[in-house]
Amino acid sequence: GPMLTVHDTVAYLRMERAATPWMSFADWEIGLARDLPWGVYISTSTGQVNLDLTGVIVQRVVVATGLGDIRFVCPTESLDAVTLRSNVGDIRVLTPPGVRARVTLSGGRMFRVHADMTRYDQPQPGVYVAKDGDPAQSEIAIALVGVFGDAYLA
Repeated sequence: GPMLTVHDTVAYLRMERAATPWMSFADWEIGLARDLPWGVYISTSTGQVNLDLTGVIVQRVVVATGLGDIRFVCPTESLDAVTLRSNVGDIRVLTPPGVRARVTLSGGRMFRVHADMTRYDQPQPGVYVAKDGDPAQSEIAIALVGVFGDAYLA
């Protein structure tokens, strides 16, 4: 189950599916305070990740799946890079209006991108920038890495 440890001013919440009783397997839903930065690290060998960081400030985000899709809603502010990686599965990035997102894709030939070009500019191959980002906000750098699957930018 969940384990909370605190070191000085940093709290660590660790949730391991392998430590969860089999009869308790259900979706995990977590609410985060919106007035301080969070580091988010999610890794799963099988299973999908649905991470909605609307209105949340993050320090750094790393999400990795072996076999599974990722659905990611951009945070309000990110102090460091966001990395989304899936070996086999689709990665969906939703950028709320006003968020300045710069998405960079890399991966194998079997990893394709489908971007809503009414929402994104493509200044160079593999790079997509949200069109309606607020210039007063800092840019959020998002790296998408995939092997088999597709990336969807909306």
